[in-house]
Amino acid sequence: MKTGSKLTALSISSILVLSYSSSVVVAAPAYDDSTSASTAVMAPDTFGKEPEPLSDANSTGSSTESSYEANEDVLSYWTPDRIAETTAVDIPEATTSSNYSSQSKATGPEEATEPAKPSQEPVDKAAAALVPEKTEGETRSIPVDNAPATVGKLVLTDSEGKNRHCSASAINTTTKRAIITSGHCAYDRNKGEWARNVVFIPAYDWRNVESGKDSAPFGKWTVSSMRTFNSWIDDGDIQHDVAIMTLNNGGNENKRIVDVVGGYGLMMNYVGDYDATIFGYPSNKENPSGTYSMWSCSGTAYNENFLWFFNTENTIQGCDFGGGASGGPWLSEYDSSSGVGYVRTITTNVARSELVGIEGNIGPFFNGDIKVLKEASEQD
Repeated sequence: MKTGSKLTALSISSILVLSYSSSVVVAAPAYDDSTSASTAVMAPDTFGKEPEPLSDANSTGSSTESSYEANEDVLSYWTPDRIAETTAVDIPEATTSSNYSSQSKATGPEEATEPAKPSQEPVDKAAAALVPEKTEGETRSIPVDNAPATVGKLVLTDSEGKNRHCSASAINTTTKRAIITSGHCAYDRNKGEWARNVVFIPAYDWRNVESGKDSAPFGKWTVSSMRTFNSWIDDGDIQHDVAIMTLNNGGNENKRIVDVVGGYGLMMNYVGDYDATIFGYPSNKENPSGTYSMWSCSGTAYNENFLWFFNTENTIQGCDFGGGASGGPWLSEYDSSSGVGYVRTITTNVARSELVGIEGNIGPFFNGDIKVLKEASEQD
């Protein structure tokens, strides 16, 4: 496993963070493990199923496969036209009023979970995926052909009954059922409501229809439960704007998600810049629209340890991923030929600095809290 390289004191990450805060705190508080606390609910729908809280007593971690039967009402709801006509869940813009947790720094040594390779069909289909070639100092974004099946479009119905979309990716856990996305794709803090009718569609691409193929080449998976950090629910802490969803059996063969599309590993407590490959469905992109097709961005992502405050997020300039990209993975050590990579963060925010006239995308710093969230989800 590669370690992050050392950064100079004033990178893009520092400049962007400087635009959010007028003061710099130079002493970090002691680690508070309460920041890892999370809440999980049974995935609600618009057909009578409410978001009942999960607890250790009623979690389904030890349940039989019958506990993970697909929600047929939700599958029927998501017709091809409804999926194509979703609007993006907005990416929050980081501002001076954004809530940054003090617990957004390394909490231990570098650690990574093992990825799981996709089955042969997704690997074959994605082998010719076009990922931008990276030139030193350059960040490029392009639409993806033969999209990697480990990434997909996440569709949902919001509290106002509108059909929206985010991005997500499968991760390898003991259940083989997990996807990771943004907390604001699971829980709307403005309304105090959980998303309904949530479905994950790997490698979704509306362009397939033009050639007589299925826009959902591997099928669709309904969500069994959703889990996000309490600090996102209660405080809007953008460093904990992360959710893990547990999926029912699904897809064209009614299997667990990771058994079909594979699952990325997770990297935690890694500090330093790195070569990132980012995927998502940014609706601001055109030709083709990011609402209908996956986009990729490759470049250098920054995360540094210049005083404790600046070790607070991953940033990248030049991708210009807008709404709909929320929850898409930022992959380190990504191998397009095998489909294997490590999620180091996810797209959650947009940052702008009037001071230096730059803008970029932001992802939370993954520390030990992510490991706790993952382990809790394995009991859902």
